[in-house]
Amino acid sequence: MYRYPRRFFNYFTSRIRFKIILPFALLTLMVAIIGIFLSTRLVAGSLEERFTRQLVDAGSVAGEGLAQRERLHLQAFRTIAFTEGIDEAILSGNREKLQELLFPHVVNYGVDRVDVVNINGFQVLEVHRPPGTNTVEDYITTAGADLTTWPAWPVVEKVLSGVVDTQGDKYVTLAATVGNELFLTVGPVTRGEDIVGAILGSSYTRDLLRSLAQATFADISIYDLEGQLIDTTVPGGEEAKTAVAISPNEARVLLDLDGASSPRRSASVRDREYDLLFAIFRARREPLGFYSVALHTTTIESYGAIARNQMTLIFATALLLVFGIGYFAANTITGRLQHLMENAMAVA
Repeated sequence: MYRYPRRFFNYFTSRIRFKIILPFALLTLMVAIIGIFLSTRLVAGSLEERFTRQLVDAGSVAGEGLAQRERLHLQAFRTIAFTEGIDEAILSGNREKLQELLFPHVVNYGVDRVDVVNINGFQVLEVHRPPGTNTVEDYITTAGADLTTWPAWPVVEKVLSGVVDTQGDKYVTLAATVGNELFLTVGPVTRGEDIVGAILGSSYTRDLLRSLAQATFADISIYDLEGQLIDTTVPGGEEAKTAVAISPNEARVLLDLDGASSPRRSASVRDREYDLLFAIFRARREPLGFYSVALHTTTIESYGAIARNQMTLIFATALLLVFGIGYFAANTITGRLQHLMENAMAVA
């Protein structure tokens, strides 16, 4: 049974050239295996570090993008609220005059939707464009909607009532209307010391998240303070929404951390693995909800496999070169010994 392996072993151990080559070949093989293992681990560690840094950077860019959108709303509000004639147009309910004064500012700032309401909460004018559009021609004007049925009505009512807190008289909230989720800023319009109405500047969360995803090269999700998912750009429909969802307990943990650290976890959507980083979404310097950035980990896996294959190829080539050089050197030595042995036998 062991005859052929023994013959194979005796063949190599009985020849001088192989006795010279084999120790170096085995040593080189051991060094190659250790080298591949260490270099692969180092590369994998470097890739993981770069991935983590990219995830953190994406989170920072997303947070700054949300803050910039809030500032855009405030700038648009101030410009519109202090436009001469706005207060009179609201008081008189002059929709045509209000549209004439309002429309250029809405287009200039690129706000998705602006609502103007009087002191009674009646919608005097609404200027909006459908989600996913971005041209001047897409804007539509309507009026007369009952805003008291809005989820955001308590915030609007607070503004119309003149409630002022430590952050001022303008408020920010997340709300849904007609199937669209909105990130909106509400502020009062005054005439002298009296409030005559309010202006609501809004952005569609879906379009906002898409713009942030393009800026960060990551997928973005946004949640309310209860942890309820509002919207996400992670592809995969309901499966994606389930994968990136957070529980009320996780939401409370995030609030308790208060930005001291950013929790991270993995999620799987349609056989694609993602790493998610969570942070608090702040508006008016107060928590308004949460957001997460997600990067799929296939990049690490693919680069790791490429690095491993490259290291294997390099060390395999080195092993072959050592074996070839050793074989050539051994042949040179044994050839002379063979010639010497033949001469000695001839003399004998």
